[in-house]
Amino acid sequence: MQEWWLSDDGVLANHTPDNDGAHRYLDDVDAGAITYALTDVFDDFVRPTVPIDWTQFNDVNCVRFETTPLVGAVPVVGQGHVDLWLRPGTVDTSVQVTITEVRPDGVEVRVQSGWHRPVHRQEDPERSDDTRVDYTFHADHREPLVPGEWLRFRVPLMPVAHVFRPGTRLRLTISTPGRDCPFWCFDNPVEPGAGHDIGHGPAMPSRLVLPVWDAVTAPPDLPPADALRGQPSRHALPLANTPVEV
Repeated sequence: MQEWWLSDDGVLANHTPDNDGAHRYLDDVDAGAITYALTDVFDDFVRPTVPIDWTQFNDVNCVRFETTPLVGAVPVVGQGHVDLWLRPGTVDTSVQVTITEVRPDGVEVRVQSGWHRPVHRQEDPERSDDTRVDYTFHADHREPLVPGEWLRFRVPLMPVAHVFRPGTRLRLTISTPGRDCPFWCFDNPVEPGAGHDIGHGPAMPSRLVLPVWDAVTAPPDLPPADALRGQPSRHALPLANTPVEV
């Protein structure tokens, strides 16, 4: 298991940052209906090429954090999560987290995503551990959010196997669910102009947790950006987070 902490300057750091801070993203009311596969036929993903249009979130509709260039390979195998501090702007919201690999040539490759609707508070202890997270989703465990009040929860990432190569950056993007899936659409609880704050620092140590297997080896060279069938790539936008008062 390896951890990276969100920090005030948009860096995913290997230690808890010294200062508390927060960044805001606004609901993307269109994201839930947008996918990246330009086909309605799932079996098209067995073909040599898949038509893809992986759209970007506007800067105001997401927050992005990334590591410095990796010194060594980081082989990720399994299911991780994001331990998140959120100050919601509405009584209900859904959160998407997406990890990508930003290559030295400026190309960003999608790796995996995860989602949670934090009105569901109680984790399922039989299906959760240090890296894996699942919830009971029982009606009795559902509780409205309190706008403006900080809460902590873990956002589960779907299982993945990927080797982040030396010299690349691991990027985490937090947003409204949508855009980052080939077929899945989301009926999101969104309000135009509603904003949600992501906290980080000693008092609100938001962090990315991934199952890293040091014993896994892989060729050091990066494959071509479009070599991974059905796994989209695009030009990586620079970090442009919106800071807010804690």
